[in-house]
Amino acid sequence: MKTKDLFFFMEGLIRTQRAEQRFGTAHVYQSTLNRIRKYERSKWMSFAKLTREWLKKFEEQLRFEQLKENTISTYLRMLKAVYNQAVDAGLVAYTPRLFKQVHTGVDAKRDRSLETKALQELITPSRLLRRDLEATRSVFLLLLMLQGMPFVDLVHLRKCYLRDGAIMYRRQKTGSELKVLVDAQAMRIIERYRSTDVDSPYLFPFINACGKDGYRQYQNALRKFNQSLSVLSLLLGLGTGLSSYKARHTWASLANFLGFDKKLISECMGHSSLKITETYFKAQGDARMKTINQGVIGYLATSLS
Repeated sequence: MKTKDLFFFMEGLIRTQRAEQRFGTAHVYQSTLNRIRKYERSKWMSFAKLTREWLKKFEEQLRFEQLKENTISTYLRMLKAVYNQAVDAGLVAYTPRLFKQVHTGVDAKRDRSLETKALQELITPSRLLRRDLEATRSVFLLLLMLQGMPFVDLVHLRKCYLRDGAIMYRRQKTGSELKVLVDAQAMRIIERYRSTDVDSPYLFPFINACGKDGYRQYQNALRKFNQSLSVLSLLLGLGTGLSSYKARHTWASLANFLGFDKKLISECMGHSSLKITETYFKAQGDARMKTINQGVIGYLATSLS
């Protein structure tokens, strides 16, 4: 039956994600489906075939193709999410610990945050940068100053989200609402690079449309930004890869290094997986989050000089 076909079910999930304009999630689901279809060499696959043995062989094939560990994990995590939704829909019986023997975690061996020396060079470059690279450097630092904001959220910020020295927005990935108090240094970067298009609702000129067109514009902006970051890293001799997400990891590492509470750091970053009560957030949130972000910004501004 079609309803118990894994591929048919995934196609339905992808259509739903696209209808809800969650194009990033839909893209990852589609990539996972394409990879499974390539492995199966078939137009359909019964949920009954999804066993521990099948999962292990699928993982071994991905590793044989020399995919990165985090890429392998992403495919398997997406497949696990699909399986859980199929269980909830009553299409397949629940099998305890089905994914136990395959890698669904995140590879922590690779350093995802910047070392002090590289960060210092970014804050105070030893050479004059051309205009486009200076813009890239400034935007990277802005991501740091806005509580490690993901690039996708920065791109989708609307002008109306910035009010009274703060940005109120919902994360593109989780939908969780965040408030970021904007430091004076961050505001100077915002004013310098904000959109001048009066017809665009977006704070920055990365995109000017929504829906599928907006998602394509975002993908192009992300690709160009990461390419420019790679050039910037080579030019400044940072000795490490540089990507948009490295700003987020660096912010978290700095906040942790400065001794701030890990749960509050996660709250600042909008992590939906941590169980922090609404009461605690409302009672402590604004003041404590301002303290954390000011501590990171102060470290960036003074401790590295």
